[in-house]
Amino acid sequence: MRTPALGRLGALVSLVSLLAVVPHALAAPSITEFPLPTATAAPWDITAGADGNVWFTERIAAQVGRITPEGVITEFPLPPGDTFSGFFPQGITTGPDGNVWFGFHHPSGVGGVARMTTGTPNTVTEFSLPVAGAVHAITSGPDGNIWFTINPINGWETRRIGHINPASPHAITLFSVVVPPMGDFYGGIAAGSDGNVWFTEYFGNKVGRITPAGVMTEFDLPTPASYPGSLTLGADGNMWFVEGTQKVGRITPAGVIAEFDVLDYPGGITNGPDGKIWVTMGSSSIGRLGTDGVLVSTFSLPHGVYSQPLGITMGPDGNVWFTEGNGYTNAIGRITVPVLPPIIPVAIDVKPGSDTHPINPRDLGVISVAILTTATFNAMQVDPLSVAFGPNGAREAHGRGHSEDVNGAMASRTSCCTSGPRTLAFNVGRSLSPSPGRLLMGRPSRGLMRSGQWGVSRVVIAL
Repeated sequence: MRTPALGRLGALVSLVSLLAVVPHALAAPSITEFPLPTATAAPWDITAGADGNVWFTERIAAQVGRITPEGVITEFPLPPGDTFSGFFPQGITTGPDGNVWFGFHHPSGVGGVARMTTGTPNTVTEFSLPVAGAVHAITSGPDGNIWFTINPINGWETRRIGHINPASPHAITLFSVVVPPMGDFYGGIAAGSDGNVWFTEYFGNKVGRITPAGVMTEFDLPTPASYPGSLTLGADGNMWFVEGTQKVGRITPAGVIAEFDVLDYPGGITNGPDGKIWVTMGSSSIGRLGTDGVLVSTFSLPHGVYSQPLGITMGPDGNVWFTEGNGYTNAIGRITVPVLPPIIPVAIDVKPGSDTHPINPRDLGVISVAILTTATFNAMQVDPLSVAFGPNGAREAHGRGHSEDVNGAMASRTSCCTSGPRTLAFNVGRSLSPSPGRLLMGRPSRGLMRSGQWGVSRVVIAL
């Protein structure tokens, strides 16, 4: 095996063994609003249903709503004359039984959790708390129970965390939470990656963790009076939460906290289909953060300051759904999120048939590159004319592709792929900007490609 030498025409550069196949140009996320049939319903919290729809609570109208992926809305009034009369439904979640569960309260002090079946007919069953209080946030726990936060009505009573067993829903268990004797608890709650349940203490300025057995641990936030609220489990395995100080926080299962500025007041929060953290921001936008805490993008809502986005969730359809609780907008919103398909490693061969694979940066000719078929990847599935090379996106030199045998199986010259043991090859115009790298001599280089549910689309090879 020889290494490339320097010739009279200039230094030879090696090919960085990176091959990536990505989708066709991604469309920007699109926002659609679906007005609610009931005026001033005040949609509040929202969750993805096990039935493929999205469910939400209407706090002022005392209803639970359902919206299909196509935007068809059905509202279910809570039983009139029952204990729901004058009640306000708040947090909502999908339980392990496939039904939706939501919390409710009445100004008189009566509160509890309720179950609504998602099949036909849609029936509601209410389970009152053994103490006075308002169920605010609610989540499906890792132990199969429904967990919730309880705020006292008068602001001076004990705050609690509770859970109810969907299999025997009359069994409600409560755990006390110590917070300053002022205001309501108003904390978020969500299941963690560690098998525990996590919650926030709004006035206590803490994030808490509770085991299924009820053992609590509390973590003080670095920023005083940060007023933590909603929280969610991120794709990175950490818990993410909003703060009332224009920050979003992250806490690891071990309790290590980091805070990130988002330049607006976040409200609801969810893990998105793209692995990003999505938050409702201020009165008029939706924000998206990477798991490094960097605010990647914001999306302005059509009704501006009249939008008032509140709850947010990732829907069963892979889009982001949110509530707009302002009486003017009074709608459910949807953001269609384009998502990159997963990366697949593949093999490439520069100058097939050569042991040295020399590339001269001053040469204005063409370079042959082959994408190789393997036992798990069929190179003939790639469109030859979609392949782009190097940082400048150089295209195949002759505007066509073909197959030839470069690795003991048929290859195609230009892009790759069809069925069968074939390999794709290309003649590449030398409009490249080569960069230093390591050349794997005498054998195919390794690369990466993306493939989605519609198959391989666009290929990018970096030099």
